[in-house]
Amino acid sequence: MAEQESIANFVEEIVQKSKTLREIIEILGPEVTSTDSETRESALKKLAGVISKLPDDFLAEEEVLLLLEFFLSRLEDSALSGGSVVLGLHHLVVHTKNLPTDCEIPLFQAIFKEGTVQSWSQKDRMRLFELLEFLLKKRIAGLKTLGFDFVLSFMRAASGERDPRCLVKIFQLYLEVVKNFDLGVFVEDMFELVACYFPVDYRPETKLNADEIVTREALLTGLESCLLSHQSFSLYVFQLVSEKILDDELSDSTKLEICEFLAKACLIFKPTTLVTYLDDYMTAFRSICLNPAERVHAKEIPSPVKNAIKYIVHCLRKDSENLEESLKSIADTSIENCEPFVLQAEMGLSGKALSLLQSIAETHEICARVILSKIFYWLGMLINANTVNAPQNKEEIIGETLPHIPVWLKIARTVNFAKPVQDALPGFFATFEGLEETAIKVMYQSAKELLLWKDLPKSEDITKFFTYLLDHMLVDLKENNEELRPPVYAFIRTYSEVDLENYVKILKECIGWDNIIRWDTPYDTNIKMLAEICCISIVNEESEQIFGDMIFSEKLVNVTEGSVTVELFKFNKDRTDRTVSNYLERWLYSGYNHLDLNDLGAYFQDIGYFLNNSLHEEVLRKELANFSEKFSAEAPRSRWFVLQCQNLDLMMQYLDKIMDAYFVGENPHLFKNHDLFTNTICPLYTAILNKEENWSEILEKYTAKLMVENPGMTRVCESRALFVAGRVEGVKMVEKLFENFIETPDHDIPLVADILDFEDRKYNPDLCKYKRTLMWKQRILCQFVPIYVRFFNGLAKDYEAKKSAFFKMLIQILRLARQIPVPQTHELLMILPIFCEALPMYSISQTEESSAILELVLDGLLELLKMAPPEKISEEALKIFLANFSEILSSQEHKIHIKLKTLDCLELMVKRCNSAVLIPYQSFTVQAIKKVSGSKKEVMRKKAATVRNLWELLKV
Repeated sequence: MAEQESIANFVEEIVQKSKTLREIIEILGPEVTSTDSETRESALKKLAGVISKLPDDFLAEEEVLLLLEFFLSRLEDSALSGGSVVLGLHHLVVHTKNLPTDCEIPLFQAIFKEGTVQSWSQKDRMRLFELLEFLLKKRIAGLKTLGFDFVLSFMRAASGERDPRCLVKIFQLYLEVVKNFDLGVFVEDMFELVACYFPVDYRPETKLNADEIVTREALLTGLESCLLSHQSFSLYVFQLVSEKILDDELSDSTKLEICEFLAKACLIFKPTTLVTYLDDYMTAFRSICLNPAERVHAKEIPSPVKNAIKYIVHCLRKDSENLEESLKSIADTSIENCEPFVLQAEMGLSGKALSLLQSIAETHEICARVILSKIFYWLGMLINANTVNAPQNKEEIIGETLPHIPVWLKIARTVNFAKPVQDALPGFFATFEGLEETAIKVMYQSAKELLLWKDLPKSEDITKFFTYLLDHMLVDLKENNEELRPPVYAFIRTYSEVDLENYVKILKECIGWDNIIRWDTPYDTNIKMLAEICCISIVNEESEQIFGDMIFSEKLVNVTEGSVTVELFKFNKDRTDRTVSNYLERWLYSGYNHLDLNDLGAYFQDIGYFLNNSLHEEVLRKELANFSEKFSAEAPRSRWFVLQCQNLDLMMQYLDKIMDAYFVGENPHLFKNHDLFTNTICPLYTAILNKEENWSEILEKYTAKLMVENPGMTRVCESRALFVAGRVEGVKMVEKLFENFIETPDHDIPLVADILDFEDRKYNPDLCKYKRTLMWKQRILCQFVPIYVRFFNGLAKDYEAKKSAFFKMLIQILRLARQIPVPQTHELLMILPIFCEALPMYSISQTEESSAILELVLDGLLELLKMAPPEKISEEALKIFLANFSEILSSQEHKIHIKLKTLDCLELMVKRCNSAVLIPYQSFTVQAIKKVSGSKKEVMRKKAATVRNLWELLKV
């Protein structure tokens, strides 16, 4: 305290010019020259403190020079006792505006050449490195005159650094040194200066303050930048990677990191030195991918290995003279070394070996042709199980091999290498016949590749193969196998696009089209599937004419599923011809008579999502023109289609027509029976308000009339529209809704939570093409939750009805949080206390209403336990939850679905939370679970047994 007072007094005297800086130094002289090191350090600390408190431009250049010389003369002495000299030097260089000209060389030499930087404390080393950073940025011209002397001194200062905070700074300095100085004979030494840290083996220290913690990613990024910073490092980088990636002591995860670094190196360096280590790298890739100990894990090749292979070939392309030789070497070596893993399928690595070869083949045509010459022969052996010793393994090996066939067909098609394919196809077709159920998906995928291969002669066998699949499609689609449907669709669309004439001819023969159009009997179930095939077959104007005629024929027009029609528009959304518009016109006026009004509205909206703006407007104008002056009792079919329109004039014309019919028509109450206000007017009003820049004019025009009908719903619509658009007024409207909510009698509560209901297609911002910000869901949650919590906390403790309504909102908040990819930890923890209050309120009461609210609370709690970081949930909250879970399970009144949800919560809790926190509650929780273990319901007994087992196995 006395020291700080002394510093403050000195600063005041200097600023007021009652004393000069030289006089202050003279006053401190006896202490500075004292024989006692602590006294000397204390004096230096005072002087450094005084300097740091002075304004940046207070000291003249001569004074700064004097102080620099003074501190430099005492540099080594201070290193042994405290480091106040470094503090003074750092402030003088980095913060003083009047730094003397040409002072950088003596400064650098005294500190970094003659001094021993690594003998200082971490804080002082950091200050010295920051000082050097300043000189490199502001006084680089002077430092450059030092040449190699600078490089050598920098290496001495940085060598042996272990503190991650200092290392990050060193890596930054390193890049400046490499950029500005000729490394000369020190190239290898400079590389080794940072190479010793590769690969990064570091975990952040949790005891540091948050602002001091250096992430592993920051260290890794800095280190890699240094290693790749100079073309002369090429040889050393590829050599370093070779040593580390073959190091048996490093884990596979570390080796994958090395693969990622290798990919970056290949982008930067020339291939001259890379070629030397190709065999080492390929050996390492096989070791990582074909490790027998890892065979039970994912069958895909890790993406870092794929990228490394891809960029190795990319690097080799830079040397066109030796490219072919290098690529053939890679492919030949890979074929030779992968063959045992492929053919000895019972090792369990056949699929991964094929995938590794695929990664190599996809990089270049030369590699592909070398590998293709062998691969189809191997595939034939595998799908016939020629290399399988144990019969029980045959089915598994065939199942693992089949998906690779279309993949390799695509590679062969890409490089147009037909010979091995033509040799293998007859065998494949013969095998497919015996594996129909297992191979059907692969058959469609393979057929698509063969169709796309224009230069492949279509032999009789291939044509028979296509015909077989066309004949089989009705059956496959009727099975409603969602995994099979995409490849069937792809086959249909490809065949229709590349060979329409033959496709139509064979399809009509297979389905017996001529007989179908003459049928007088009731429709067969295959007719619906035929309609689906016709829809999917539309890929251009020509096919639309043919298959459109079939779809809108008398036999098919009323069996075509709306969802299939949506798929048609989805597949063709990028077409610029009349395919879409021609079909849409026919569908609108011929193809919807069999659909329910709500289904029609939904399908119409789904179709609209895939239309471009001009076509969307064209259709909407026709809809407006067809509005009858006297509305029918049904709402218009385009009521949700219009929500997507970007032409606000059209939207308002539409709304005006609807409102005229609703409010001033001959029989306006007729429409109230059909929810015209709720399902048409409110959504359209919301969409217009959201998209209109001059939204206040929309409010002025429509609000008064809508408020008469339903004020609560009108306010919710207005709030939602502006809230989603990201307008400040939207937030204010939400707050106003809550205020009204608090003031309104219990029986007339507006549904504030409806604002967050974006799953309803009438208000889905994406489907309705609202104006919205980039991360609108995240923004809305972050804005809504604080408002929600604030108003909840303002409720009176005995205001149970209002609280119940707040509890119901929790589920909507959590549903929205679940849709956001980034965990919203802060917001989730804000609503945690509300759960702590809600659960005790409803776990005891057993009325029907309280049971419904309890179910919502449990649903919300499940979501919270899934998303919130377990370490952030307080022990007090866990205690409340567990006590009430036990209460629910012990009660005879709660229904089975409530108890099952409670067990779900207990299961999540024991799986995610720290066992040390749960141990004190283990005994009474297990006792509560035992009470439902004897339930008459099997589902309850099984669930209770699972959860009880987890809790009983808890250990600290």
